[in-house]
Amino acid sequence: MNYYEFIEDVIEDKDIKDISYANKIMENKEFHNVRLYDVDFEETIFNDVEFERISANNVNFKKCKMQSEQLLFIGDFENCDWEESEIKYIESISGKFTNNNFRKLKFEYSGFDDCELMYNNFEHANFNQCGLCGRLLKQNNFSTLKLNAADINNSSIETNDFSNASISSTMFKKIDFQRNNFKNVNISRTMFFYDIIEKCDFASAEIVGSKFFKCKFVESELLDVVLENTDFAECEFKNIDFTSIKYENVTFTDCQFENVTFTEQQKKDFGLE
Repeated sequence: MNYYEFIEDVIEDKDIKDISYANKIMENKEFHNVRLYDVDFEETIFNDVEFERISANNVNFKKCKMQSEQLLFIGDFENCDWEESEIKYIESISGKFTNNNFRKLKFEYSGFDDCELMYNNFEHANFNQCGLCGRLLKQNNFSTLKLNAADINNSSIETNDFSNASISSTMFKKIDFQRNNFKNVNISRTMFFYDIIEKCDFASAEIVGSKFFKCKFVESELLDVVLENTDFAECEFKNIDFTSIKYENVTFTDCQFENVTFTEQQKKDFGLE
Protein backbone atom coordinates (compact mmCIF):
# COMPACT_ATOMS: atom_id res chain seq x y z
CA MET A 1 0.00 0.00 0.00
CA ASN A 2 1.40 3.39 -1.06
CA TYR A 3 1.24 6.63 0.90
CA TYR A 4 -0.79 9.33 -0.80
CA GLU A 5 -1.33 13.08 -0.50
CA PHE A 6 -4.59 14.75 -1.50
CA ILE A 7 -3.25 18.00 -2.90
CA GLU A 8 -6.29 19.33 -4.75
CA ASP A 9 -9.28 20.75 -2.88
CA VAL A 10 -11.80 19.03 -5.13
CA ILE A 11 -11.27 15.35 -5.96
CA GLU A 12 -13.69 14.09 -8.58
CA ASP A 13 -14.25 11.30 -11.09
CA LYS A 14 -11.39 9.18 -9.79
CA ASP A 15 -10.57 5.62 -8.82
CA ILE A 16 -8.40 5.59 -5.69
CA LYS A 17 -7.03 2.20 -4.74
CA ASP A 18 -4.45 0.61 -2.42
CA ILE A 19 -3.30 3.81 -0.77
CA SER A 20 -2.68 4.94 2.81
CA TYR A 21 -3.68 8.29 4.24
CA ALA A 22 -3.62 7.21 7.87
CA ASN A 23 -3.11 9.37 10.96
CA LYS A 24 -3.50 12.64 9.02
CA ILE A 25 -5.60 15.78 9.17
CA MET A 26 -7.76 16.53 6.12
CA GLU A 27 -9.59 19.84 5.92
CA ASN A 28 -11.84 21.66 3.45
CA LYS A 29 -11.87 18.97 0.76
CA GLU A 30 -14.61 17.76 -1.57
CA PHE A 31 -14.90 14.25 -3.01
CA HIS A 32 -17.34 13.89 -5.92
CA ASN A 33 -18.04 10.71 -7.86
CA VAL A 34 -14.97 8.97 -6.40
CA ARG A 35 -14.45 5.22 -6.05
CA LEU A 36 -12.38 4.09 -3.06
CA TYR A 37 -10.95 0.57 -2.83
CA ASP A 38 -8.66 -0.78 -0.08
CA VAL A 39 -7.89 2.68 1.27
CA ASP A 40 -6.48 3.22 4.77
CA PHE A 41 -7.72 6.36 6.58
CA GLU A 42 -7.19 5.01 10.11
CA GLU A 43 -7.02 7.71 12.82
CA THR A 44 -7.40 10.50 10.26
CA ILE A 45 -9.28 13.66 11.26
CA PHE A 46 -11.74 14.97 8.66
CA ASN A 47 -12.79 18.59 9.16
CA ASP A 48 -15.30 20.04 6.69
CA VAL A 49 -14.69 17.29 4.15
CA GLU A 50 -17.62 16.53 1.86
CA PHE A 51 -18.23 13.11 0.33
CA GLU A 52 -20.79 13.04 -2.49
CA ARG A 53 -21.60 10.11 -4.81
CA ILE A 54 -18.90 7.95 -3.23
CA SER A 55 -18.45 4.23 -3.75
CA ALA A 56 -16.27 2.72 -1.00
CA ASN A 57 -15.27 -0.90 -0.55
CA ASN A 58 -12.94 -2.27 2.12
CA VAL A 59 -11.98 1.19 3.37
CA ASN A 60 -10.47 1.57 6.84
CA PHE A 61 -12.06 4.49 8.74
CA LYS A 62 -11.15 3.02 12.14
CA LYS A 63 -10.71 5.63 14.91
CA CYS A 64 -11.37 8.48 12.49
CA LYS A 65 -12.98 11.75 13.56
CA MET A 66 -15.40 13.45 11.18
CA GLN A 67 -17.21 16.68 11.80
CA SER A 68 -18.73 19.57 9.91
CA GLU A 69 -21.71 21.83 10.41
CA GLN A 70 -22.96 21.49 6.83
CA LEU A 71 -21.30 18.35 5.53
CA LEU A 72 -23.02 16.08 3.04
CA PHE A 73 -22.06 12.42 3.15
CA ILE A 74 -23.61 10.51 0.24
CA GLY A 75 -22.64 7.18 -1.25
CA ASP A 76 -22.48 3.41 -1.05
CA PHE A 77 -20.19 1.91 1.60
CA GLU A 78 -19.52 -1.81 1.74
CA ASN A 79 -17.18 -3.85 3.97
CA CYS A 80 -15.74 -0.71 5.59
CA ASP A 81 -14.38 -0.53 9.13
CA TRP A 82 -15.56 2.41 11.28
CA GLU A 83 -14.73 0.93 14.69
CA GLU A 84 -14.24 3.55 17.45
CA SER A 85 -14.75 6.41 15.00
CA GLU A 86 -16.47 9.66 16.00
CA ILE A 87 -18.94 11.38 13.69
CA LYS A 88 -20.40 14.75 14.72
CA TYR A 89 -22.44 17.53 13.16
CA ILE A 90 -22.95 15.76 9.81
CA GLU A 91 -26.03 17.39 8.34
CA SER A 92 -27.08 14.57 6.03
CA ILE A 93 -25.80 11.03 5.55
CA SER A 94 -27.53 9.09 2.81
CA GLY A 95 -26.92 6.08 0.64
CA LYS A 96 -26.39 2.40 1.28
CA PHE A 97 -24.28 0.86 4.04
CA THR A 98 -23.73 -2.91 3.82
CA ASN A 99 -21.52 -5.21 5.93
CA ASN A 100 -19.77 -2.35 7.70
CA ASN A 101 -18.24 -2.55 11.15
CA PHE A 102 -19.52 0.34 13.30
CA ARG A 103 -18.55 -1.25 16.61
CA LYS A 104 -18.04 1.38 19.34
CA LEU A 105 -18.93 4.16 16.89
CA LYS A 106 -19.76 7.50 18.51
CA PHE A 107 -22.43 9.27 16.45
CA GLU A 108 -23.73 12.65 17.62
CA TYR A 109 -25.81 15.60 16.36
CA SER A 110 -26.04 14.04 12.90
CA GLY A 111 -28.65 12.49 10.65
CA PHE A 112 -29.12 9.47 8.42
CA ASP A 113 -31.42 10.70 5.67
CA ASP A 114 -32.94 8.18 3.24
CA CYS A 115 -30.41 5.49 4.15
CA GLU A 116 -30.39 1.75 3.69
CA LEU A 117 -28.52 -0.08 6.46
CA MET A 118 -28.09 -3.84 6.03
CA TYR A 119 -25.91 -6.49 7.75
CA ASN A 120 -23.88 -3.91 9.71
CA ASN A 121 -22.42 -4.34 13.19
CA PHE A 122 -23.28 -1.50 15.62
CA GLU A 123 -22.36 -3.41 18.79
CA HIS A 124 -21.55 -1.04 21.68
CA ALA A 125 -22.15 2.00 19.44
CA ASN A 126 -23.36 5.25 21.00
CA PHE A 127 -25.93 7.39 19.16
CA ASN A 128 -26.78 10.73 20.77
CA GLN A 129 -29.18 13.41 19.49
CA CYS A 130 -29.35 12.04 15.97
CA GLY A 131 -32.00 11.37 13.36
CA LEU A 132 -32.94 8.69 10.88
CA CYS A 133 -35.56 9.07 8.19
CA GLY A 134 -36.72 6.69 5.54
CA ARG A 135 -35.87 3.44 3.82
CA LEU A 136 -34.65 0.23 5.41
CA LEU A 137 -32.75 -1.13 8.40
CA LYS A 138 -32.39 -4.89 8.03
CA GLN A 139 -30.40 -7.63 9.79
CA ASN A 140 -28.08 -5.24 11.62
CA ASN A 141 -26.50 -6.03 14.97
CA PHE A 142 -27.55 -3.24 17.37
CA SER A 143 -26.97 -5.31 20.51
CA THR A 144 -25.69 -3.21 23.44
CA LEU A 145 -26.34 -0.05 21.41
CA LYS A 146 -26.92 3.16 23.37
CA LEU A 147 -29.51 5.36 21.66
CA ASN A 148 -30.38 8.68 23.28
CA ALA A 149 -32.55 11.61 22.18
CA ALA A 150 -32.98 10.30 18.63
CA ASP A 151 -35.75 11.04 16.14
CA ILE A 152 -36.49 8.03 13.91
CA ASN A 153 -39.37 8.10 11.45
CA ASN A 154 -40.83 6.67 8.24
CA SER A 155 -38.57 3.61 8.22
CA SER A 156 -38.85 -0.14 7.88
CA ILE A 157 -36.89 -1.89 10.65
CA GLU A 158 -36.70 -5.63 10.02
CA THR A 159 -34.98 -8.64 11.65
CA ASN A 160 -32.43 -6.61 13.60
CA ASP A 161 -30.85 -7.56 16.92
CA PHE A 162 -31.44 -4.89 19.60
CA SER A 163 -30.82 -7.24 22.53
CA ASN A 164 -29.39 -5.58 25.65
CA ALA A 165 -29.60 -2.15 24.00
CA SER A 166 -30.47 1.02 25.91
CA ILE A 167 -32.98 3.39 24.27
CA SER A 168 -33.90 6.64 26.01
CA SER A 169 -35.70 9.91 25.23
CA THR A 170 -36.25 8.82 21.63
CA MET A 171 -39.19 9.13 19.24
CA PHE A 172 -40.19 6.37 16.81
CA LYS A 173 -42.85 7.62 14.38
CA LYS A 174 -44.44 5.67 11.52
CA ILE A 175 -42.03 2.75 11.88
CA ASP A 176 -42.73 -0.74 10.59
CA PHE A 177 -41.00 -3.03 13.11
CA GLN A 178 -40.89 -6.62 11.83
CA ARG A 179 -39.31 -9.65 13.58
CA ASN A 180 -36.77 -7.70 15.64
CA ASN A 181 -35.04 -9.04 18.74
CA PHE A 182 -35.57 -6.66 21.68
CA LYS A 183 -34.67 -9.16 24.42
CA ASN A 184 -33.40 -7.50 27.61
CA VAL A 185 -33.65 -4.05 26.01
CA ASN A 186 -34.09 -1.05 28.31
CA ILE A 187 -36.50 1.55 26.93
CA SER A 188 -37.13 4.73 28.91
CA ARG A 189 -38.91 8.05 28.27
CA THR A 190 -39.49 7.05 24.66
CA MET A 191 -42.45 7.81 22.37
CA PHE A 192 -43.91 5.43 19.80
CA PHE A 193 -46.40 7.08 17.39
CA TYR A 194 -48.29 5.26 14.60
CA ASP A 195 -45.89 2.30 14.63
CA ILE A 196 -46.49 -1.32 13.62
CA ILE A 197 -44.78 -3.81 15.94
CA GLU A 198 -45.16 -7.29 14.52
CA LYS A 199 -43.57 -10.58 15.59
CA CYS A 200 -40.95 -8.84 17.74
CA ASP A 201 -39.46 -10.44 20.85
CA PHE A 202 -39.38 -8.22 23.97
CA ALA A 203 -38.64 -11.02 26.46
CA SER A 204 -37.28 -9.62 29.75
CA ALA A 205 -37.31 -6.06 28.39
CA GLU A 206 -37.86 -3.04 30.65
CA ILE A 207 -40.11 -0.26 29.35
CA VAL A 208 -40.35 2.72 31.69
CA GLY A 209 -41.89 6.17 31.39
CA SER A 210 -42.87 5.67 27.75
CA LYS A 211 -45.94 6.23 25.57
CA PHE A 212 -47.46 4.29 22.67
CA PHE A 213 -50.02 6.18 20.57
CA LYS A 214 -52.03 4.56 17.77
CA CYS A 215 -49.55 1.68 17.51
CA LYS A 216 -50.43 -1.80 16.31
CA PHE A 217 -48.99 -4.84 18.13
CA VAL A 218 -49.24 -8.21 16.37
CA GLU A 219 -47.96 -11.58 17.64
CA SER A 220 -45.11 -10.07 19.67
CA GLU A 221 -43.52 -11.77 22.66
CA LEU A 222 -43.83 -10.02 26.05
CA LEU A 223 -42.50 -12.78 28.32
CA ASP A 224 -41.36 -11.34 31.69
CA VAL A 225 -41.48 -7.76 30.39
CA VAL A 226 -41.38 -4.98 33.00
CA LEU A 227 -43.77 -2.09 32.30
CA GLU A 228 -43.71 0.98 34.52
CA ASN A 229 -45.33 4.40 34.13
CA THR A 230 -46.22 3.60 30.53
CA ASP A 231 -49.33 4.57 28.55
CA PHE A 232 -50.98 2.85 25.59
CA ALA A 233 -53.50 5.12 23.85
CA GLU A 234 -55.69 4.11 20.90
CA CYS A 235 -53.48 1.09 20.20
CA GLU A 236 -54.48 -2.22 18.62
CA PHE A 237 -53.33 -5.58 20.01
CA LYS A 238 -53.67 -8.92 18.25
CA ASN A 239 -52.47 -12.33 19.49
CA ILE A 240 -50.59 -10.91 22.51
CA ASP A 241 -50.09 -12.54 25.93
CA PHE A 242 -49.67 -10.08 28.84
CA THR A 243 -49.98 -12.62 31.64
CA SER A 244 -46.27 -12.79 32.57
CA ILE A 245 -45.53 -9.06 32.62
CA LYS A 246 -44.57 -7.17 35.75
CA TYR A 247 -46.24 -3.78 35.85
CA GLU A 248 -46.83 -0.59 37.78
CA ASN A 249 -48.87 2.44 36.75
CA VAL A 250 -49.73 1.20 33.25
CA THR A 251 -52.77 2.51 31.38
CA PHE A 252 -54.69 1.38 28.29
CA THR A 253 -56.91 4.13 26.85
CA ASP A 254 -59.36 3.42 24.00
CA CYS A 255 -57.38 0.37 22.89
CA GLN A 256 -58.68 -2.56 20.83
CA PHE A 257 -57.91 -6.19 21.66
CA GLU A 258 -58.20 -9.33 19.54
CA ASN A 259 -57.17 -12.68 20.98
CA VAL A 260 -55.27 -10.97 23.82
CA THR A 261 -54.68 -12.69 27.15
CA PHE A 262 -54.67 -10.97 30.58
CA THR A 263 -54.92 -12.41 34.08
CA GLU A 264 -58.08 -11.58 36.00
CA GLN A 265 -56.08 -9.27 38.27
CA GLN A 266 -54.62 -7.46 35.28
CA LYS A 267 -58.09 -6.89 33.86
CA LYS A 268 -59.09 -5.22 37.14
CA ASP A 269 -55.92 -3.16 37.39
CA PHE A 270 -56.14 -1.98 33.78
CA GLY A 271 -59.91 -1.33 33.90
CA LEU A 272 -60.60 -3.86 31.15
CA GLU A 273 -63.42 -5.82 32.77
